[in-house]
Amino acid sequence: MKILRYLLIAFGVILALLLVLSFIGPKNYDVSRSIVINAPKTSVFPHLKSLQKMQAWSPWAELDPNMKNTFTGEDGTVGSSNSWEGNDQVGAGSQTITVINENESVETHLHFLKPFESESDAYMKTEDSENGSTKVTWGIKGDNNFMGRIMGLFMNMDAMIGKDFEKGLDKLKTIVESQPAQNTYRGFSITEEDFAGKMYVGIRETVKFADMKQFFSENFASVFSAVGDKADGMPSGIYFEWDEANQKTDMAAAVAVKEPVKGFEKFEIPASKMLLINYQGGYNGLGEAHYAMDDYIKEKGYKISSPVVEEYVTDPGNEPDSTKWVTKVMYFVEK
Repeated sequence: MKILRYLLIAFGVILALLLVLSFIGPKNYDVSRSIVINAPKTSVFPHLKSLQKMQAWSPWAELDPNMKNTFTGEDGTVGSSNSWEGNDQVGAGSQTITVINENESVETHLHFLKPFESESDAYMKTEDSENGSTKVTWGIKGDNNFMGRIMGLFMNMDAMIGKDFEKGLDKLKTIVESQPAQNTYRGFSITEEDFAGKMYVGIRETVKFADMKQFFSENFASVFSAVGDKADGMPSGIYFEWDEANQKTDMAAAVAVKEPVKGFEKFEIPASKMLLINYQGGYNGLGEAHYAMDDYIKEKGYKISSPVVEEYVTDPGNEPDSTKWVTKVMYFVEK
């Protein structure tokens, strides 16, 4: 009985000690490291918001070359995630993008399953630095549970995780700075070209965003059939005004032509400097290409001089795979 009593006393002392340690241990943590990369934000940010691109510079990816990654959702968007399972060094868990502020910050939620279960929030931030460079800060934060508060008294989490962050940021810097200089915004390559000028004919209306698909389907066929061999390009959407507040646009379903066609309104875009994105994918992703153009135009100090044109190079009727559709997004600008 004495032995049992001593064991109970010892157990009580240990429990009390653990309670005291958990009370005085750190309640939360926030570990981060920063680096300056000699490239603009627009070249750095695609590597931060893409969970797939992150594998190229993650300090943990190289710890297990056979690690299994499962990506879900549209990469680089809120809600996309990566679930991993690997050896004892990398364990298992998932990372989900929760917030994206384009060219500014990315936030993700981490759910670790192995070697033990826990949850944290990671963040990556960009700031303009000297001479067009970018300061990147990578961090992780969260609340310590009972055991975490105790372990926090004996483990230097900042030094332990900080070294991994430094290694990853060094690798990110090498990857970004080794890329050839290009006008890449939000993952889209933008080229500047001299536009010789073109004439279009078509049907112009003010259309609600929700009715745009119907507007195109009702008018493209009639315009294209009337144009015949006078066509000088593929079907195009010409956008004269884009009203986000009222969810409507002043637009035309049109075709570039060599000469006017009776019965249709004529639209002329004069010779000018053209910004071009060769977009590939379904039409629901075109908005991001236009946001990329907005970023580029603001950074370069351009002004839009003519309506915006989308030329639909691929006929969906001939190519059912939307990932292969090509659309030319054309902006005409001046200083």
